[in-house]
Formats: sequence, C-alpha cells, structure tokens
Amino acid sequence: APRGRILDRQGKELVVNRLSFDCYTLPQNLESWPDTVKRLSRILKVSPEEIVKRYESRRAGPFRPVLLAEDIGKTQAIQIEEESERLQGIFIRTRPIREYLLGSAAAHVVGYIGAIGPAEYKRMRNFGYKKRDWIGRDGVEKTYNSYIRGRHGASQIEVDSLGRLLRVLSIQEREKGKEISLTLDADLQKYASGLMKRKKGGLAIMELEHGGILALVSEPAFDPNIFVQPRMHSQEIHDVLNDSERPLVNRMVAGEYPPGSTFKFIVAIAGLDSGRIRENTNFFCPGSFSIGGFEFRCWRKSGHGSQGLMEALEHSCNVFFYQLGKKVGASVLEKKAHEFGLGEVTGIDIPQERGGLVPGPDWKKKEKKTKWYEGDTLNFSIGQGYLLTTPLQMLRATAVLATGGKRFTPYLVQSIDDVDVSLKTTPQIKLRQEHLDLIREGMKQVVESPTGTGQRARSSKVSISGKTGTAQAPHGKDHAWFVGYAPTENPQVAVVVFLEHGGKGGYAAAPIARKVFEWLEKAQYLTHGSEA
Repeated sequence: APRGRILDRQGKELVVNRLSFDCYTLPQNLESWPDTVKRLSRILKVSPEEIVKRYESRRAGPFRPVLLAEDIGKTQAIQIEEESERLQGIFIRTRPIREYLLGSAAAHVVGYIGAIGPAEYKRMRNFGYKKRDWIGRDGVEKTYNSYIRGRHGASQIEVDSLGRLLRVLSIQEREKGKEISLTLDADLQKYASGLMKRKKGGLAIMELEHGGILALVSEPAFDPNIFVQPRMHSQEIHDVLNDSERPLVNRMVAGEYPPGSTFKFIVAIAGLDSGRIRENTNFFCPGSFSIGGFEFRCWRKSGHGSQGLMEALEHSCNVFFYQLGKKVGASVLEKKAHEFGLGEVTGIDIPQERGGLVPGPDWKKKEKKTKWYEGDTLNFSIGQGYLLTTPLQMLRATAVLATGGKRFTPYLVQSIDDVDVSLKTTPQIKLRQEHLDLIREGMKQVVESPTGTGQRARSSKVSISGKTGTAQAPHGKDHAWFVGYAPTENPQVAVVVFLEHGGKGGYAAAPIARKVFEWLEKAQYLTHGSEA
C-alpha cells in the first residue's frame, strides 16, 4: 500500500509517493540467458558482469523473482516491455516510492522511513507488517506511522506441487495510507532553512492562537531521500550516520543547552510575583558582584550603574539579576521555571524530545551528593550553571509571556484525512497583569532602545519584542540565543533562534529573528498591530 501524503497548512505537498520501476527476472522462464544479459546491459547501461553478479547473488529458487535493477527510468521500463519477446523471463514491477520534496529543509519534521528489521518484524508481524515493509524512523513519519502506512492488498492463489500458479481464488484490495496535514508553512520552512544553512543550531516559529508550529529547522540536516533507496545511497547514508556533527539529531527538541540571558524574564517574573522586588526596585552594577569569596562578573566590565528592572532587561545586566536571584532564592526560581514549562518535555508530536534540567537544592543533594551554594543561585539567575533547556522549551516559555499565561502543547499535525486532531488542552498560568506589563515593556526596549542588546532585531516593518542570550559553553564559543514575539502590542507569533557556538545572541541570532518576523509580516501572518 502507498503511504499517505504529508501536506503543509495550505495543502502543498511535502512528502509524496512516485511510481518506481523495478526490473526482475523469473529464472524458470529465462531463455537464451547470455543474449538476454547483453540486451539488458544495453538498455540499463549496466555492465553484463554486474547483471550476472546480481542474478547469482540474489537468486533463491526457480520460482522466486530476482531483482536485477531497481528504480530504473520510465523510458528504460517501456523499452524492456517493448522488447519482451526477445527478453523472455524479464519483467517490470511497479511500486510506490517515498519522495521528500523539501529534501533536507524539512528533514527533522517529516522524518524518514527505513526497511523493517528482523527483530522489529518479530514484534510487529501480528499487527499486519510484512518482512519487506517500510516504517517511519523519525519525525511525523514515525509518530504517525500507523496512520500513514495504509493496509496492504493480498491475493489467495492455488499452485501446483512445483509452486506454479494455477488460479487466483480471491483478491483483497490495498488501502492507501491516511493523509497528514501539518501546521507547517512550506514556503516559510524553506526560507527558515535557508537562513540557517552552514550554521549549527536551529529556529522554530509558533503561532500564538493554538500553539501550532509554522516552521522548525535544525542544522546540520540530512536528505531523507537517501534512506528510501539504501542500495543506491549507501555511501551517503554511511556519511550521515558517522558525521561528528550529528545531522540526525533534532537540536530544537533534543539539544539541551544553558539558556543564558533568555531565562532572565522568568527570573524577573519570579521576583515580582514573590514580592521580593517592585517596579521601582534598583540595584547597582559596578561590573561585578562578590559572594563567598568569589567574583561574579557582568558581561559589561565597566558595569551598568544603577538599574531598574526594565533597564536590566534592556541591557541584560548580570549583576542586577545576581542580586535579584539572591533575594528570590533558588527554590522560588526552580518553581517558576517549572511553571513556564522548563524541566519537562513540551509534548510536541515528533520523537527525540528531551526534558532539559531545572536544578535546585534537593536535586543537587540527590544527584551531586553535595549542598547548594549561593553561587549556584547566582549562576541559575542568569540562565547558567546546571540549568539546561531545549530551544523548543524556550519558545514555549516565550509564548507563555506573550499570551499572558497560555502554556501551549506545541504540535505539528493539524489533521489526519479530514479529522482535526489539533485541539489541545492549554493550561493557563496565573500572571498578574501589572507584572506582565513591566516585563513586556522591558522586552520591547531590548529591541527598540538604541542601547538594547537586541537592537539588531529592530525592524521598520513590524514591532518586535524579545530577549537575547549569550550562554557560556563548556567547550568552544558561547551559544547565541534570541527569543521574541510580534507584533509587540498584539502578539501573534513567537520565534526562537539558537546558534550552537554562535557567539553573542544580540549580534548573531537577533538579525535572523528580524528576517523571520519580516517574512511573516509580508506573508500576512501578522495582521494586526504591526507598524507601517
């Protein structure tokens, strides 16, 4: 049975089936084998020696068809049929073959398929799987495999003692797989993929009405088409499987990284909600903060001077948040991080997702066999230390802020055939409006202010709010982050850009986010509240 098509939100084809022509021989019907080999060699443009080698290595008996060439051209298939009288025992079989129209641009979303293995077959044969079946290995192909795969046809036949066909007793028609419609926009996915080429990391875009994913890109990527024909692409498959850059890993859902300063808006809300700071609370930044004999530095060596909350967000002042984190305490930060969905999987409907890590005193005592120090709290308060998040988790946390408390379950599949499966339960986090207004104003100034760390995300076409992040990595350059939403006054879309070892978030990630928001504005995804 052909697998079901995968479409984007407008019905554009992302994954289809094309007709493949395979050349077989039936040994019992072969006549004049040397002459047949010569004719086939001319048509298939394969040496006679190679044809003989395939025949001898694959032959399993006189009544078992032997595959001589797979996925040959349509012209070659027609030529073989036309010369059938001089090619006795040679015939063409057709089969649907998977084709991924966006190639590597959507690889981590749609996934890929592979032949079922012996152990899998043992486990799955009672569910209608055959030894030569193909199953989803990643992405939507894997999560929704039972819907996409369809049901094979079958025939009941009568044969003689030698296994030769006498008559057909009954036929059961095959049923094609169900059609999957995604929330993805194919044009946006291709554009986003182009922005991330030759980089390591990814970006994701979420609509803020229901939590549907408009685009999700992870780089480096791979071409899923190579797995459809493993014999023809064995070297490419080997290269992908052994690539030290791990192109098969979806960094947006499986990569766990310190979020750096993108975490600061959650710390700010924790401070306001706990009553430890107010709108007019100021902390002084001389460039560093000392505690327990250790010095914790601000990214700006000369310091920021006296900073209120909105200025601290705008300038991403570490010393302000060191002092705020110390006042709030690790347990309050831990609880607030969990409220925003960190430390757990988001529930997106593709495989590989990991939950990250939200640390705390009890966690450290259990896992590290040591107590929690105030220095741990300071690192926690600027998104460093033991804290780990996936880019998708930070996208969802940004959506919580942008929507005033909606904690979406991000999803990719809109419908299966004509059945809408997108309806999700969306918990509402309690956030005080006056606190939201303060944080949102700070996020706005991050981009709009001439001294904001995210000013390279500023656009003349749409109003953008966001937060940059530059997270220290154990090895190599810092990780670059940008999270944001637009339009500022009426958020409709949230974006996360993550560059693994990409340097400074405000310099490297922010401009990519601006280009994404401008594309969305031009495509009329941002229909209200944008600025001319």
